[in-house]
Amino acid sequence: MKRYFKLFIAVFLCTLLVTGCGKSDDTSNEYDDILNELEKKEEKLTVTENYYNPKEYKLIKEKVNGYLSSVYYDFDKDGEEEFLIARVKDSGLVLSLYEYKEEVLKEYDNIVLFEDFLGFPDTIKMNCFIKLIDGELYIFAESVGYSNLIGDGINWNYKKIGFSNGKFWEVAKDSLVGSYFDDDSIKAKKAFVKDTSLTVDKFEFEENGKMLYEQNKDKALDFFTITREHLDDFDQSKYDDGKETNVKYGKTTYTTSVINTHNLNGYI
Repeated sequence: MKRYFKLFIAVFLCTLLVTGCGKSDDTSNEYDDILNELEKKEEKLTVTENYYNPKEYKLIKEKVNGYLSSVYYDFDKDGEEEFLIARVKDSGLVLSLYEYKEEVLKEYDNIVLFEDFLGFPDTIKMNCFIKLIDGELYIFAESVGYSNLIGDGINWNYKKIGFSNGKFWEVAKDSLVGSYFDDDSIKAKKAFVKDTSLTVDKFEFEENGKMLYEQNKDKALDFFTITREHLDDFDQSKYDDGKETNVKYGKTTYTTSVINTHNLNGYI
């Protein structure tokens, strides 16, 4: 394992700012040891403070990098487990897939779920879950943003990601933006999501951002959730008078049900 870890550090830490923790399991000791060592060296991404610039009426975009969640599974069905990492890189949400090749952990592929998600509307609720459908594994991401300070409206985004021939691919995506949605618009989005093989009897923008996950929990893993909300002590007057350079606005928190690195076989 020492040999694995030295090789891993040389390749992995040069390309990925990541932390994690491991779970004792006979099939995962290799990953457990690596993640436990990384946990001692890096800080897991848990919270980011947000600010507004009243003079420019915009959210201050901080560069954020860090590890969110991880699982291992035989994604490409070659008999060897791959290591899936969800992380934030320069404020974008990224999925990366790794596997050991010649005793070195190498990246298969990566895909951006959302670019600059910290620039989304004032309040965001975002969820990512992994689900087995007809024998194939898919990653679903849903976000709901609520504009209530510099605008008025809702921003809903949805993606379905697959993995084939060693590559991630975008199976489907959709969005809905505005202050008012008529019945036909809602029906169209509901039909689109159903066509991507999800149950969607209810299509209502919920406060927890897990509208789709709550209806599709069977053979699924809640991979991670992101939430940004106003701080309780946010001073609206300082924002309105436009005199403050930066006004402390809220916090973005990152949570996951995958407290330890898990083999997906135990969940799907």
